Amino acid sequence: MSVEPREIEFFELLEAIWSKKFTILSLSIVFSIFSYLFSFTYPVIYTSDAKLNIVDDSINKQLEASGLGIFNYFQPASGQRSYVTEYIFSRDFYKQLAEKSSLDVLLLELMNIEDLNENQIRDVLFNEGLKDKYKEILDEVNYLSTHSIFISLMEFDPSKGFLEFRVSNKNPVLTKILIEFIVEEANTFFKNKDDEESKNAINFIIEELEKTKISGLQIKLNDIMGAKLQTLVLANIRENYAIEFIDRPYVPLSPSSPYRQLFFISGFVISFFALIFFFLIRQFIFLNKPQ
Repeated sequence: MSVEPREIEFFELLEAIWSKKFTILSLSIVFSIFSYLFSFTYPVIYTSDAKLNIVDDSINKQLEASGLGIFNYFQPASGQRSYVTEYIFSRDFYKQLAEKSSLDVLLLELMNIEDLNENQIRDVLFNEGLKDKYKEILDEVNYLSTHSIFISLMEFDPSKGFLEFRVSNKNPVLTKILIEFIVEEANTFFKNKDDEESKNAINFIIEELEKTKISGLQIKLNDIMGAKLQTLVLANIRENYAIEFIDRPYVPLSPSSPYRQLFFISGFVISFFALIFFFLIRQFIFLNKPQ
């Protein structure tokens, strides 16, 4: 003879859960503590940021109108930012940084810099002798691997009108140093590029002016040479040629991740509702069990 399952009242389940309230709360707290402790298995990461502006003054607008200089590529502001950021992420730019420093040694964490101050870390970064010291290890590492580590540290956010540049690393001091180093080298690249192009263009125009007798063409060549001279002057007098700081980077005082409070709260909330669900199912099965 089969026994039909009886109808279960909602308040019966609620009463069952209420009777287990101390068990649920206790276990939730235990799970949240374990979750909090688990967060210590994640590396502590610090993030420094800087607000950047892509230089676009009156001289640059003249150059842009002439279709000359690096700002020939920069039409809207978003195009300027995109060109700069893509170059900073490029393999060629990383190669430029690695040739001028021991950046690859620091990215691969071959040397412990945890207890060093800012000046000491700068000395390490620009100590090219370290490459010889770790030459065997560096020769075994694929160039693309270190470049991947490099780009994983960086983040650009153009959503606020200016360009927000963030760098993350286990060492808080290194995050500030890297932002300054990257911006400085990017400016050096764009400055040298325009300087060389302008000198070549001026030499070419001088040669062409000696050959041509057409007045209209001479006027046009003189206009182009004037714009190139402006580029040359700007490249030699402006420190922040293409990128300037609106707000300089800083040494972060507290880590950006892991967010340990979030581990604790999420551990508590997830375990709390999981335990309620468990006891509900357990009580439902018990009440439907044939007597």
